[in-house]
Amino acid sequence: YLEKADIFIKQNEVDEAIETLTELNQLMPEVYAAYDMLSQIYAIKGDYKKALDIVEKGIKKYPEDGNLAYLKLKVYDSFEKNEEIIEYAKKMKEQKLYDEQVEDNSIILANVYLRKNEIQKAIDILEEAADGKYDNENIANVLLTIYIKYGNFKKVIEISEYIFKNEVTLFTMASARFYHAKALKELDEVERATEEFKEMTKEFRRMTIIEPSFYEGYMYRLLSHNELKEYDEALEISEYMADLFPERADGYIFKYIIYKDMGDKAKMEEIEKKIKEVDPEFIL
Repeated sequence: YLEKADIFIKQNEVDEAIETLTELNQLMPEVYAAYDMLSQIYAIKGDYKKALDIVEKGIKKYPEDGNLAYLKLKVYDSFEKNEEIIEYAKKMKEQKLYDEQVEDNSIILANVYLRKNEIQKAIDILEEAADGKYDNENIANVLLTIYIKYGNFKKVIEISEYIFKNEVTLFTMASARFYHAKALKELDEVERATEEFKEMTKEFRRMTIIEPSFYEGYMYRLLSHNELKEYDEALEISEYMADLFPERADGYIFKYIIYKDMGDKAKMEEIEKKIKEVDPEFIL
């Protein structure tokens, strides 16, 4: 059933996938994946009621299942139901269900406070879930992004160096390396930062040759060139990204950042128009 549903999804035959998963759900209500896939499909379709109903159905049958409780949080998060997430997370804790998937639940709860711009609450939730160990890549990446943005560069160093010692995805390693160098620069360790940026321009070039779909490799290579004030090289990569991903505004956004660092206001205005053409809703 699951393989059949997966084929339908890949063929964009959504109604057939829903029918298959609904049948599976009726025959074998204990199969978690059916609830997960159905709720995700309805969430993508924008049908909040059906996405929630399918999860509620599972919770009614299995009220002590922490996985299904997590799915309910996911549905709420898909529709940015902030207060519902806060209340249900509280209920999960009372029912001793929250800690079953504490990291995943904490990421969703932290997202609420990020949306509400209550940054310290988000940090506290994620740090409590991490408990000094940044093995969960989602938590590590979110914390790196928050700390670099709000200037806690010592925490950026701590988390990125923790990541360096572990087996992680290319994306996480690339992010950690760039943020590490960026934090060093902000902490006035300019010489070390410069060496790391230089190494990244070489390493990420090699990696994107081996794996052309490694999108973050282009991104962090471009940003490293930009940090080194090697603007021609950075612009060249931005052009390549614009050609490689024409449906995305990313190449032009990075070009805007480069021209901003160069102080070229005329070029910034020119690129801003192009960004609006590709993605009218994007706000610089």
